Parts: sequence; structure tokens; C-alpha cells
Amino acid sequence: MISADEALQTVLSVAQRLHSVTVPLHEAFGKVLAEDVRAPDPLPPYPASVKDGYAVIASDGPGEYPVIAEARAGNDGVGVTLTSGTVAYVTTGGWLLCLF
Repeated sequence: MISADEALQTVLSVAQRLHSVTVPLHEAFGKVLAEDVRAPDPLPPYPASVKDGYAVIASDGPGEYPVIAEARAGNDGVGVTLTSGTVAYVTTGGWLLCLF
């Protein structure tokens, strides 16, 4: 039996890089990208929440606080300022910038 390092070297010594091909999107299933794909602009174009939850001010500590706004994907919550003693409900994709 050979070592893992020796086996890796054997494989790498005979492996060849495949050439890339361009295919329509509907034929791309099961294929691997030849290079990274980068978006020209960030989407969404604002800092967004990755989970549903509540925006709070940590220094307020535990307790029950009024929900003063909802920030959903899009522009809900625009112009809202989170202040001490309040919270905002934020859905996935909700705009975070308006809360700080």
C-alpha cells in the first residue's frame, strides 16, 4: 500500500486541466464553473438581514419593548431610527441601515 501523499502525487502527475466550454444556462446543470462569477453591483443594494429577528439595542438588556417598525425586503422601515427602549422586527432581506 502507498501513502496518501504518494497517491496524490501519482494522480497529479497524470491529471490534465480540462478546457472550459460555454453552454446555455439550461445546459449548465451538473457542470462546474471554470471561474468565479461576480456581480457588477451588490444585490440587494443595501445591508440586509440574513434571518428574521428583532433589531435591539444590546445595552437595553432583557425585557419587553415596543416594536416601533418592521423592516422587510425592499424599503420598509426607511427613515426609522431605533432608540433605547424600542425594537424593530426585521425579516430576511430587511434593510438594516435604517435601524442604526
